[in-house]
Amino acid sequence: MTGQYITTPKNMVGQIRSIIEGYAMGNLRALAQEPVQNSKDEKTDPKVQVEYQLHRRQTAEGREYYLLTITDSGTGGLKGPVFTPDELDSRGYKLNDGENWAAFEGQGFTEKGGGDLGTRGQGKSAFLYHSDPTSVLGDDRERALMLYDTLLKTGEYRLGVRYAKPNDTIRHPPLYHDDAQLTIMDKYEVEEGLWVDLNLEPLEEPGARIIVPFVKESAVKAIQDGELHRWLQRCWWRAIQTGEIEIRVTDADGNTQTIEVPAWWQGEPWEKGDTRARQYLDIPVGDGLLIKRVVLYYDPNLKEEEIQGHDAQYRGVQLLRGRQWIETQDVRDEVPSEFRGGFRGFAEFDRRLEAELKNSERSQHESFNGRYRYVPETRQRIREKVREFATELGWATTTTNSNASRRDQEHAADFLATFTRGNNHRRNGNNTHGMDERNRPTYQWECQLWADFPDPMTTRVNWGEYIRNITVMAELKPVPESRWATLTLEVTGKGEKSSTLIRTTELEITDGHKDQHLGDLQVVRGQAHSGQVRCPEPGYYRLTANISHLGQKVATATRKVYIEVDPPEAPTQNPFTVSISARNISRPGERRINSGDEVMVKITAKNRTNQAASLELDASIGDLLLCDGTAIEIPGTPAGESPSIKSGYEGTIILYTQSPLLPPDRATALEPGRHFIRADLRVRSEEEPVAHASHTLFFEIEPDGGHPDLPFELEAIEEEGSHPMWELYQRNDGRYVLRYHARNPIYRELPESSRSGNKLNGQRSFITEVCAAGLLEWGITPLVTRDSSRLDLMKESAADGLVGSLPHQYLDKLERIEQGYETIRKDEPGQYDKLKRETIADMILIFEERA
Repeated sequence: MTGQYITTPKNMVGQIRSIIEGYAMGNLRALAQEPVQNSKDEKTDPKVQVEYQLHRRQTAEGREYYLLTITDSGTGGLKGPVFTPDELDSRGYKLNDGENWAAFEGQGFTEKGGGDLGTRGQGKSAFLYHSDPTSVLGDDRERALMLYDTLLKTGEYRLGVRYAKPNDTIRHPPLYHDDAQLTIMDKYEVEEGLWVDLNLEPLEEPGARIIVPFVKESAVKAIQDGELHRWLQRCWWRAIQTGEIEIRVTDADGNTQTIEVPAWWQGEPWEKGDTRARQYLDIPVGDGLLIKRVVLYYDPNLKEEEIQGHDAQYRGVQLLRGRQWIETQDVRDEVPSEFRGGFRGFAEFDRRLEAELKNSERSQHESFNGRYRYVPETRQRIREKVREFATELGWATTTTNSNASRRDQEHAADFLATFTRGNNHRRNGNNTHGMDERNRPTYQWECQLWADFPDPMTTRVNWGEYIRNITVMAELKPVPESRWATLTLEVTGKGEKSSTLIRTTELEITDGHKDQHLGDLQVVRGQAHSGQVRCPEPGYYRLTANISHLGQKVATATRKVYIEVDPPEAPTQNPFTVSISARNISRPGERRINSGDEVMVKITAKNRTNQAASLELDASIGDLLLCDGTAIEIPGTPAGESPSIKSGYEGTIILYTQSPLLPPDRATALEPGRHFIRADLRVRSEEEPVAHASHTLFFEIEPDGGHPDLPFELEAIEEEGSHPMWELYQRNDGRYVLRYHARNPIYRELPESSRSGNKLNGQRSFITEVCAAGLLEWGITPLVTRDSSRLDLMKESAADGLVGSLPHQYLDKLERIEQGYETIRKDEPGQYDKLKRETIADMILIFEERA
């Protein structure tokens, strides 16, 4: 009974992977959150019941697999008409409130009625993501499958099928009435040779059921060991407590567990005079909006109850919107570490503030946009209540923090300048000699290295083969009349401390641009002659082009080459990232932007796949739209090569405190303060971004921190006791703080002396390691939204002074950290942590060599 499938051109497997792996807390939170939310949004009875149930099944060949069913009752089911593609097209893919069947089968529809149709596709993606036929059937096809049946209040029964293989297909028309029920009780042929043994009972109450065949092993394990139960509790305990929903989980052996309210919140202790709880009511936020209640609780006998490997869930103040947990506000500034294990809290909001917060909610429903109006004020009011609670319990003066010493601040600035600013003075070529220094223009040098490999899909080169059409592009902005520079081409093997010089030539750069063709290069194992390069051992090498001006290196470009070995395969998960850079060209080197300053903005996208990609870019700052669906065509990346990069926007903008006279596409007026350039990258014709980046501009205010070169503040913990050696965290106002323990026995016992020759020693060696670890964490943090801006800055800065193999090794590790964020970090966390430690060691050695 294969039926008739309607095929769409979209890669549904890739799309659902992009959506679900965008959840910062992982796919299990999506599975716990989205199905229940969809059912709750469609409730028709006072209480909605949702049951997750696992079923064992076998293929015809005897291989075991599992079905997961998620069934709701007390809802209207998947109601509404079934549309043909032509009917949807004639309506412009716009749906009315109540057309749930069409919304569930669609992806990215626009809704007219203003209800909760779930048009973004989070719910259906959460189901499909956990289906993996390949793991059972043993082939290598990327596929995902789900079936869904519904009983409407009218008595109509339907069964639908969605099959991503990987293109999206939907069974049309669905099965109705007896055909649907007989299939549910038997089995369904998805395609020739692919049967799903359903063997389920038809629905008896109005509602809907989603059937996920071939459930991934991780989801099966989460149901069997109770991890899914814990996520369900975190997301929905308050709605369970108020009687709005009931959630049950039944494992494959028929054991059923009802999700309960956490022990500390059972019986609403804040209403019963429990001395461990405090309730703060009707807290004003502004414009008449209210925080309905903040409830804080402390029990010294409570143990920390966190799912490890994820951001805080109970450790802080849970912000609940619609009795659903969205995010947990950090309380580390207010609650000392020794009391955090027994601390709990939550906040609820009045109807109007809930509506505002919903508008600020990210599509994954797991955080609020901290830059949206009312969100910072809401967090600040909650923070004040936590401080009040801490003061009442005598905690407020327990922790003493202070700005780091001037000596430590200056050393940190020296270190961080190496890895976040590079030797930028080397990039600046000067105008004619004798010009006053203040009026001397500065120039930005750029370099790119192109080459054709024997196989365009890989950077592997065997002995005797050629790397052809080697070309170096040198660019200089703003465009001067003419400049001379020296170009060198070198090759460096893994572990080698020096490079082999291949060619040197002088370049005359006219009109700000020069393409220098260097011809072909043959790779040999033995002695190299003209037109050859010796690579004696199999392995990884780097081909590097350096441009020098007036004796100083001003730009570098590299290409990876794998000799007689295959390079690593390109990642299949989250292959796209976006990056933003911005610099003040009116006052070079200044992070503060004054009214009238001109800012150079560059937004680039990366493609790690070996296939060309068609992307679109949206970008803005304030009311100034920089990009609106700008098309970006990025070529594929050969296996083993650094990702292909393409600029989506490059131009100058001018910021003013009052409305500018310049054209509105180049200038905008802003209030003094911190402002953000934001960018969203999408696959063309798809609604959900695959990457998001933001960049902070300090307009008419000084940058954060005690030193303008620091990407974060440096803060010392002055109290005795047990504290981590270092801790990087983001305050509620968005600023980052790197906190180190100044009473740590290691730091305290080290002498204050800074260097012995080129060797770091004393307390500055401690600060160096702390800054290296903190800076790497700072660089990695934005990868959760595929924002590679900070790591790109670190790579660019390191490339300024490439000498020998050590900086190359460091750059390779940064690339592996970025590439492995969604794979190695999750699948092999120990290996990812080891990679980070090795990167930190390289940073310390590079700093020591450059000192």
